[in-house]
Amino acid sequence: MELLTLKQINYFKSKLVRNDNGCEIFTGCINRRGYGKLCFCIRNTKTYILAHRLAMFLHTGLNPKKLHVLHKPLICHNKACCNKEHLYFGTQKHNRADMKLDGTILSGEKNPSAKLTLEKVAEIRILLADNENSAEIAAAYDISRRQIDRIKNNENWKI
Repeated sequence: MELLTLKQINYFKSKLVRNDNGCEIFTGCINRRGYGKLCFCIRNTKTYILAHRLAMFLHTGLNPKKLHVLHKPLICHNKACCNKEHLYFGTQKHNRADMKLDGTILSGEKNPSAKLTLEKVAEIRILLADNENSAEIAAAYDISRRQIDRIKNNENWKI
C-alpha cells in the first residue's frame, strides 16, 4: 500500500459516504463477505485491497501483516464501514471475541456449514447417555468422533 498514488487515495475517499450512525460506508465494490474491495495497479501488478484496511493504513501509516483490521464491537456492525474511529488492529482471537460479544458469530444451526441441528444434538446426547459407541454415533450422523467428544464434553453445542 506504500505506493498508492494521490489519485488512487482520492478515488477511495470519493467512495465514502457517512451514514446516521457515523459509519463511513464504502460505496464501491463489495466482496461476497460484505467488505469493501479496491483494485489498484501497483508496480504493474493488479492488487486487491480491503477498503477498511486501506482506511487504517491512511490513518496510522501502518500495515501490520499479522494483524487484522477489526470493527469495534457494539459500535459498528457494518463491514463496509471505513471510519477510522470504528476500526482497530487486532488478532483473530480478538475478532472471534468481538463477534461473540456482538452476537454475529455463526455458531450452531446459524453456521451454514453445520451438519447438525439442535434436535440431532439432543438425539446424540441421549445416545451418549445410553452408553452407545461414539464411533458408531459419529458414523450415523456423518460427523467426526472428535465432534462427538466435543458434544459429550459440552465444548460445542453447549447446553
